[in-house]
Amino acid sequence: MGLGRTVVCTGAPLSPTPTPRGPSGARRLLWLVLASLPGVLALLAPRLADLLPQDQVEGWMVAAILWQSPPWLGAIWALWALVVALRARLLLVGLIFAGAGLSMVGQPLQLLHPDVAGPGLNVLAANVNAFSPMDSPADLHALEAMLAARGADVVLIIEKRPETLPGYRRVAHNLDADLPRESHGAVLFCKLGLSCAAEVTPEFGSETSRMPLGLLRVQGPLKAPICLGALHAPPPVPLDPTGHLPHVQAIAERVVQGRLVADWGPCKAGDPVVLAGDLNEPPGGPAWRLLQGSGLRDGLAGAGLFAASWPGGGGWLNLPFFQLDHVLAGPVGLAGLRQVEVPGSDHRGLQFRVLDPAP
Repeated sequence: MGLGRTVVCTGAPLSPTPTPRGPSGARRLLWLVLASLPGVLALLAPRLADLLPQDQVEGWMVAAILWQSPPWLGAIWALWALVVALRARLLLVGLIFAGAGLSMVGQPLQLLHPDVAGPGLNVLAANVNAFSPMDSPADLHALEAMLAARGADVVLIIEKRPETLPGYRRVAHNLDADLPRESHGAVLFCKLGLSCAAEVTPEFGSETSRMPLGLLRVQGPLKAPICLGALHAPPPVPLDPTGHLPHVQAIAERVVQGRLVADWGPCKAGDPVVLAGDLNEPPGGPAWRLLQGSGLRDGLAGAGLFAASWPGGGGWLNLPFFQLDHVLAGPVGLAGLRQVEVPGSDHRGLQFRVLDPAP
């Protein structure tokens, strides 16, 4: 005969599953600090750059990286903020920080400078790299054909190549001068039929580091003449930074409110000034600030990473990190500003239209 058993449950009732809670106040603060770190670095980087010894090559190199870093740190911030926010369950804060980071990245040039219809002066400025590995006669012919095919009214060539362009007349050059290096060359072209006067100045800067400036005065198709400068500031790296700032300062001293204060070469006092080419300095540096202070506005302001122009091939990696090439304009309009791939060059060229100032 089987014996029955009675089982009595005497244990405590099971407790409910605890509700997950967010991080504590101190931990939340730590996450917020971590999420904001790239943004704080982006704000501090240009100020730290100004503290470095820019009369030394090493100091200038680090300063240039810091001046260029804000849009890159903005891109990093956008991704980093989302990662930290998801980890800390602070999604709204992460979205706000990510949006702030993306605003620092910049906008494509097509959005900043739509190519509006109407009369204007079409300008192409290109640093064509005198030391390019693409230096055969066939390469040079292809480069000349490409530059001519862009259809610009004026072509500003920085460094030595090319010496002729089909459909253009060479209005100024310094190729016959005793240049310290081939990279000190400049050649200015105007489309046939366009009224131009031009000059390549003697070199100026410091005793050991100097460059010329190409000056070109164009009459028409704008209502008033304009003074174009083919900018190529002395490179601070890798040898000698001493001439960089004096060169740009000498230009800035001749410009007030974006106009020349006295005749300079073919250009006349009162002419609106547009500088285009290789400043050899990222936005935010001292030379860039000097030109801004003379009333020349940054045509690439707001472009951020979309304005990076060096290194872009020509014997270097085609991975632009620095924005060394600029358009700085006085009281005129700008439209259709675009980067241009220049065969065999380590810089991106810039093409844009200069418009009459708004009434």
